Amino acid sequence: MLKLLPEVVLEKSIEVPGIKYSTHITILPSDRFCISDDFSTLVLADQSGNLLHTISDVSDKGHGTHTVTSSGDLIYLDNGHNVCRLSSKDKTKNVLFSIKDPWTPWCVYSSPSNGDMLIGMKTAGKQDSKVLRFNSSGKELAVFKQKDSKNNCLFGIPHYITENKNGDVIISDMKTAIVAMTRDGDFRFNYRGPPFRYRRLLARAVCTDALCNIIVNCATTGSVQIIDKDGKFLALLLEPAETGMNLIPYGLAYDTESNLLVIGSQTGNILSVISIYRTKDLVLTK
Repeated sequence: MLKLLPEVVLEKSIEVPGIKYSTHITILPSDRFCISDDFSTLVLADQSGNLLHTISDVSDKGHGTHTVTSSGDLIYLDNGHNVCRLSSKDKTKNVLFSIKDPWTPWCVYSSPSNGDMLIGMKTAGKQDSKVLRFNSSGKELAVFKQKDSKNNCLFGIPHYITENKNGDVIISDMKTAIVAMTRDGDFRFNYRGPPFRYRRLLARAVCTDALCNIIVNCATTGSVQIIDKDGKFLALLLEPAETGMNLIPYGLAYDTESNLLVIGSQTGNILSVISIYRTKDLVLTK
């Protein structure tokens, strides 16, 4: 069975030039990272922190503004409301499709199972929000349900989005915390923090691991929390004040090849690569 380590283990720290802090992290093939901040800057770097490429037109709306396709190409949102592909071979930019006014895309994820694009978006003034599924050519396939059975709005400000291995779509929302939807867009559950915390989860980055667990960091506590695929709280993975790590967590990414968690900092350009599992106990799910 899978067993979490009693304490996370810092494997290494990586200083990444060209960014002020790490809002969002995408893990690319060949031991590379893509990291962005809130200043329209996105950089590609290797595991030694060597700068490989810089993009200066990434959207400054939202946070989860880039993802990677199954073929290794980077997908990102630019400041023109476009969904763009950066070729992994020659770094050329191609606009795949555009999001029309009054909507502005805030987060994007490329499904590794079928190449669909999952996009969270808002209108100007942050009045309305929704999550949609598109194919890679920009054809709208589905609009996710926007209210639960009690007519409560599911989305307020969807700023990160990912897909779990069981097909669920996981949205980190600045107003409603973590929202889990089925692949068809039906509501499954939301997670607002562990039962023993009096302060509600203010969700930031979110990712999933090889066992379908969901990992999220909380802006109000600076903690990194892990829940199972059904929203049950499992553990506090990281509380900087207790571990002594010199970071306030922001961006998150889980590397399923190495089973390591990569954490970006709100206060600088350092990525922390940590172990959260005993690798020998890890049983991968197909």
